[in-house]
Amino acid sequence: MVNSYMHIQGPATSPLKHKLVISPRFRKSYLYLILCLAIRTHLGIFFPMFIENLKLTQFRNLKKAEIQFSSKNNLIVGPNGSGKTNILEALFYIGSGRSFRTHLDENLANTDSEFFRIEAGGKIGRHEVQIEIGVEPGKRKIIKVNSAPIRKLGELFEYFRLVEFSPYDLEIIIGSPSVRRRYISITIAQLDPPHVSVLSDYHKTLAQRNALLKSFEETPRLSASQEASLAVGNEKLAIHAVQIHQNRKKYTKKIAELSADFYRRISGSEEYLKIEYNPSPGLDEFTADHFCEKLASRRQREIALGQTMYGPHRDDLKFYIDSLEAKNAASQGQIKTAVLSLKLAQYEYLKQKLERLPIILLDEIFSDLDRMRLDFVMNLLPELGQSFMTTSKLSEVNDLDIFESKFSVERGVPKSFEEQS
Repeated sequence: MVNSYMHIQGPATSPLKHKLVISPRFRKSYLYLILCLAIRTHLGIFFPMFIENLKLTQFRNLKKAEIQFSSKNNLIVGPNGSGKTNILEALFYIGSGRSFRTHLDENLANTDSEFFRIEAGGKIGRHEVQIEIGVEPGKRKIIKVNSAPIRKLGELFEYFRLVEFSPYDLEIIIGSPSVRRRYISITIAQLDPPHVSVLSDYHKTLAQRNALLKSFEETPRLSASQEASLAVGNEKLAIHAVQIHQNRKKYTKKIAELSADFYRRISGSEEYLKIEYNPSPGLDEFTADHFCEKLASRRQREIALGQTMYGPHRDDLKFYIDSLEAKNAASQGQIKTAVLSLKLAQYEYLKQKLERLPIILLDEIFSDLDRMRLDFVMNLLPELGQSFMTTSKLSEVNDLDIFESKFSVERGVPKSFEEQS
């Protein structure tokens, strides 16, 4: 009976990508409701994803390390510069192929090495996942999932989703627009992995257009063929720009609502956190035609500069506390609260969209957050999935009985507390 109402559609190679096609008649039946509950349980929906083990080779100061983690709360203790934040960085890299501290992969290799490798195993629902990622000599990035190579970085975002909160994140508000663009790009990719390819195509087209503009610098008047080449480049750029704009607008709207709610709950004040997407150019209606018109209106200026003046590569996010821009007017405490609210909102959005609990990385929160903000995070922990926290002072967490696994790190060598006892 069931087989006549439904069938499985999709490749057999990935258990995460099957699509269940069900007839409208069967959807109305009581059996369908029971089946939904059974499928959700079987696939691990609402179950946390977690990383069980991590193996590092020549990654920063961790020349050779293997660690076994708890599926819930993990604590990493060590003095500044010992390598504890490097472990969080490696975990984040497993999920995104990017660091939250640098955009240059070569900075991640140990100073005595030309390569690094990160290997991690874990579960997403009931599915076991093994990921290997690294940069080989010659700066070639290698990514394998369950021993199978993947060619596109966007595919990596299909697996472990991680949200990190660290002192570096204050730059999201006080830093340059490029920091905010990088943050929003990674976060949207976690929600919508194909966004990585859209961004890549946009930047390739942007580089081609900029090269074309530079080639026109000494040309007093463009020929018909040059005009046509520029028009084609504008159209290609516009297609990608509109997609990126739509994704960023949608994400910012949702994350702004969630962040404002978290900010009120954390601060306990009447202050209001507002996040605005500030696209380039600031068009009332962002369409491909309008974008091309904007580019055409500044053509001579762009040729003189040799670069494209408008587009997602110049977008920004604006943060306001009440009516004042946080970057210029907020206190350190307000900025920390705003960034913490943003990261918790990101976690909540991922949880809602994926119907799974992401992994959260909390770097030095015990010394960096005041008691009010820290208590808020600690009270949230039972609702979160797997967590990793670092501290430089064990005394800061002695009264907390929440960690299933504890590790110390000294000079790039991690050891569990059990190994030391």
